[in-house]
Amino acid sequence: MNYSMWGCQDELGVAACSNLPGLWEADRKTCRWPSAELCLSTCGQCPLVHAARECKSLAHECCLMETKNEHIDWSTFFHTITNTTTTTTSTTTSVGEDNYRKGARFTFFHTATNTTYSSTTNSMEEHDYRKGARLLNEETPWVAEFPFYLSNAEADELIRIAAQEGYRKEDDLPKHVRDVNVTNCDSIRCMREPLMGELSRRASELVGLPSNNFESMEFIHYGPGQHYVWHVDEYSWRYPPKTADPVDVVSGPRLLTMFYYLSDVEEGGETAFAGPDPSGRSPRLKVKPQKGKVILWANMKDDWRFNEPAALHSAQPVRKGEKLAATLWIHASGFCIPELYAGRGCHPRYN
Repeated sequence: MNYSMWGCQDELGVAACSNLPGLWEADRKTCRWPSAELCLSTCGQCPLVHAARECKSLAHECCLMETKNEHIDWSTFFHTITNTTTTTTSTTTSVGEDNYRKGARFTFFHTATNTTYSSTTNSMEEHDYRKGARLLNEETPWVAEFPFYLSNAEADELIRIAAQEGYRKEDDLPKHVRDVNVTNCDSIRCMREPLMGELSRRASELVGLPSNNFESMEFIHYGPGQHYVWHVDEYSWRYPPKTADPVDVVSGPRLLTMFYYLSDVEEGGETAFAGPDPSGRSPRLKVKPQKGKVILWANMKDDWRFNEPAALHSAQPVRKGEKLAATLWIHASGFCIPELYAGRGCHPRYN
């Protein structure tokens, strides 16, 4: 098939993609996102472009959208990814039909020591990103904490990348709702950064989903008094879908949110989760910012087509200092390519 008719080309050109630093895994067969978005043909992504044009997702992107699996066992998922005693290179945890009908299958990779990018030496160093991992809550909302997910050098490198991209004032929401400065890793310069590829690989390894399911990372800067009121991260996807938005149809909801703390905060700036109290007056959980820490939470119920009300959360006002952070949203199926190429004629698959 001639995929060029679908607009599947290397944005950087074939020669540049063949030698793009940070694009390839060690096997030289697998591309890393987000830079793979710049080299779709070289990275073998043309079938995904074709599928997106047809308002479809491919089976290897994720089992959920095409097979209509209805349940994820979040308890098993979060207990598994925080089990730091696991030393095998990979194990498979299945949400089987013994306990849940049409269970979804995820593969979790557990590696005692992982390699990461070092901004100070411009080389790879050993870093155990799962050290100290723990569950913060034994009930909804499911929230996992990874205190040492980023090294100090990696956090500093993300701060540099964000500053290079340039923050802008959030203007999608009124100031009393969300008062923050943001920027996104959606430029060619940012997508080519080796650390972005490493963190995409790391997140994929942790949650067992392809990097193509991730949105571009959003960098966040809160100064004194800035905040984000109670909100949910998955606010547009509904079951059954009422919209013909192709990304909505093909990619599914934001299953998970990964939140990176890039700095300590002198006072305030906690991430608070409302739990059963939708007013937020008595939050079930508050997470204090700590440089290098990452938290991961589920936005959907075990029946992943429905929002989890307990995942309502807020960014508490910064009282002293500043809060530098980043967000990565993870979808049920491929997001990057449908966002660019999905046809406007998509129709919701559930009626």
